[in-house]
Amino acid sequence: MKTKFLSLLFIAATSLAVFTISCKKEDTANSNATIIGKWNVMNETYTSYDSLQNAIGGDTTNYAIGEMVLDFRENGMVIDTDEDGEKDTSYYTLTGVKLTVSDVADMFEPMEFTIQNLTSTDLNFYAVFTEDNGAYEKMSFSAKR
Repeated sequence: MKTKFLSLLFIAATSLAVFTISCKKEDTANSNATIIGKWNVMNETYTSYDSLQNAIGGDTTNYAIGEMVLDFRENGMVIDTDEDGEKDTSYYTLTGVKLTVSDVADMFEPMEFTIQNLTSTDLNFYAVFTEDNGAYEKMSFSAKR
């Protein structure tokens, strides 16, 4: 069964509640590009690492154009539409390379992502969830207009 973008975010947030989110400072986005508009998710990757930074598991899902669409709106809403036309609505803020997404408008318990690349045609972003013992999980997404 395919995992929807926001469903994956919800599962990750609830199952990884004890984790903290960390982002790398060296990531950059094109300040002239805007996230506003529709993005076709091309793939999403989940990788789990042990405390020695060895990859110990993961999965990648590839999508055809139109199978998973993220529509970032000017009003701070993002609408996720899957291939069956089912929609999920969330809220977002974008500050520099920090993309914050929440299921509720007051941004309670948000997911924080780092944008690696944002141009007029490409969007790449990820989140890292770190455990106290140094193990971590990384979720990344690649999308095109």
